[in-house]
Amino acid sequence: MQDPYGALVALVRFDNNTHAREHEIALKKTGLLSITKNIQEAEQGLVVAREASRLLEKRQHEIDLELRTCDQEDRRISSRLDTAGRGKEFEALTHERAALESRRTILEQDFETVWEQLAAAEKAILRAKNHVENIARESAPQVVGLEQEIREMEQKIGEHLSERETFLKTVRPEWIALYDQMRTRFVNPFVPLMSNGTCGGCGSPVARTDIASVERHQIVSCQVCRRILYDGHVAEGADATQIMG
Repeated sequence: MQDPYGALVALVRFDNNTHAREHEIALKKTGLLSITKNIQEAEQGLVVAREASRLLEKRQHEIDLELRTCDQEDRRISSRLDTAGRGKEFEALTHERAALESRRTILEQDFETVWEQLAAAEKAILRAKNHVENIARESAPQVVGLEQEIREMEQKIGEHLSERETFLKTVRPEWIALYDQMRTRFVNPFVPLMSNGTCGGCGSPVARTDIASVERHQIVSCQVCRRILYDGHVAEGADATQIMG
């Protein structure tokens, strides 16, 4: 039967590894989210390009209707000019026709401008569509790979949860209570490292902390960021029995 202190060290070590895996999973999920965001941004760019094209088509249709109206007005004025004398009516119709021609010129220029903008918009749509297809194709292997890695890591964590129960049965209840209290003060991501007497998380000097008066303890707590740290040889994978000597 494993000694209580060895089980406590193994428990902390197990939790440390679990936290490390969970942190790695979180990083992979962040990477997955970033890829998804890039795809969504590309798709949004395509939506914007299509909307710009739609508005230009709408404006082109409006200009076309106005030009048709100008044609109708021109026929009306021409018909009246044929019967009008050289008096005020003729002069008024002449001014009206001049204004109509000026309006038609502006509309035709606008129509040509919109036509050019539509051609550019179609090219923008094609570029945006190609970008969406390219980023989706390039990202697909990454997405599949990350999702697979995440599933495997989460499955591995689940498969080893029973080991923690084994440690809990061996460790003294008062030690577990103290350990659980200290775990509530963890700062993620969990950094199980003490190098040259300093905390691997915040860099502050770290002193060994007695846990429940256990002699020859190997657990170290940072008094600044409150991380629970392993001693160097424990973090590197030393067996609990080796630690206990």
